[in-house]
Amino acid sequence: MKIATLFIIPFLVFFSACGDEDETSEPHEETLEEHFCEHFEEGPFEDAVTSLDEAPNIAIPHTVVRLSLTESSESGNFTGIGTFAVENAGTVAIATGENASFAVENAAQEEQSSTEAFVSTGVCSSLAQWNLFELQVGTYAVNITSTEAEISILIGFP
Repeated sequence: MKIATLFIIPFLVFFSACGDEDETSEPHEETLEEHFCEHFEEGPFEDAVTSLDEAPNIAIPHTVVRLSLTESSESGNFTGIGTFAVENAGTVAIATGENASFAVENAAQEEQSSTEAFVSTGVCSSLAQWNLFELQVGTYAVNITSTEAEISILIGFP
């Protein structure tokens, strides 16, 4: 997995579904980091709780999910699992507002490798990191570990 910063991202991402643009304005190109920052600062937000019995859907379009994690008696960290579905094969971005480790698994519980990993360059203080994955159609689980009891997470399909 390679770590990169915004300065070497080889592309700009166009998001027409978000922002305050009206239909008559020219399209605005923004970086993926800028797009995530917009959501992490302005929302919308949705609360969800993980438990041993339930893994909530965490892929609500253009919505930051504030996910409450469960304390692990073994490590003292907090853990949780969220799920999301991929309807069209391609790039999936997972961003968090806090430093956390996470693994993405398919329905067969096979870990999926990140194609790129980024840390925030400071465009905003509410975004910590994001990873890009190339995923096939299917259902996926995100296993999260953090020192925080609650993390903010956004699943995007750029």
